[in-house]
Amino acid sequence: MIIDNKYLLFLLIIAFLSSCQEQYTPDTSEANQQYVVEGYIEYKEQDRLPAYVVLSRSLAFFDELDQQTLSSIYVKDAIVTVDDGDKIVALTEICLNDLPDEIRFEIANALGLQSIDPVNDLCLYIDVLEELTYEQGRRYDLRIEIEDEVLTSSTTIPEVVSLDEFRWEFPPDEQNDSLMQLWTRFTDPVGPNFYRYKTASLGRPIIAPAFSVVNDPIFENTQFEFPLDRALYLDEAFDLNTAGFYHRGDQITIHWMTLDEAHYDFWNTLEFNAANQGPFSTYTRISSNINGGLGIWGGYAISVYELEVPQ
Repeated sequence: MIIDNKYLLFLLIIAFLSSCQEQYTPDTSEANQQYVVEGYIEYKEQDRLPAYVVLSRSLAFFDELDQQTLSSIYVKDAIVTVDDGDKIVALTEICLNDLPDEIRFEIANALGLQSIDPVNDLCLYIDVLEELTYEQGRRYDLRIEIEDEVLTSSTTIPEVVSLDEFRWEFPPDEQNDSLMQLWTRFTDPVGPNFYRYKTASLGRPIIAPAFSVVNDPIFENTQFEFPLDRALYLDEAFDLNTAGFYHRGDQITIHWMTLDEAHYDFWNTLEFNAANQGPFSTYTRISSNINGGLGIWGGYAISVYELEVPQ
């Protein structure tokens, strides 16, 4: 029997994509509920966010994501500390619903949250007084004590790798004359190195595009050029003809970030899982660097670029 070449190619692509990530069948019970950590520490020359951690509980696979469920997942009254090698700093617990509206929304905007529902009582543990030393090349050890459990993790802030230059192009579709495509060129140092980026546009918070991470096997220790796509906000409709392009005359911000391998693995598997949908998809276990729980404690070295899209 002769198999159609297009059908065979389709099967080979599916097999290749399935082999790229570990297949995983989720536990659908509530018995194995775990703590979930999302925490970051960054180096940035100006307007640095203080280190913070969000602590929540995992949900059973078939739980409904209603308001009551979402309001109950955040964990309060934990002891969260970070050791920067010189001192151990206790992070302060802050719940956004306890703050005045203007401060609550200012924090949400700084964190890149696109919406804050007052029913969802988001609590964070923050280095409010910035007692930690925020430094390239430094290691940071996280420790969380909650009830009878202890969660630990470590991350580093790598060295900054700056972008060399930018250039603008009109999109291939001549009808979209109100849009521009952004390209950048940078020189990758001797690696391995791992990168991520975020964008802010249209006066909105800074967020990551659908595919925000890259490592350097194909451009190791070379100068490389590639597009920096505009991230799409949740309330924007996806349009294949305009996705990733910037609006002419807009003021935009680019955060170009270096991160360590464990932090890269977390975002790489998370983004792969989010994109791996459809009738042939399989579950993908998202990589975690949290001992005793799930999630990420990750460091960033950030270069910030303020650009104006040509008129």
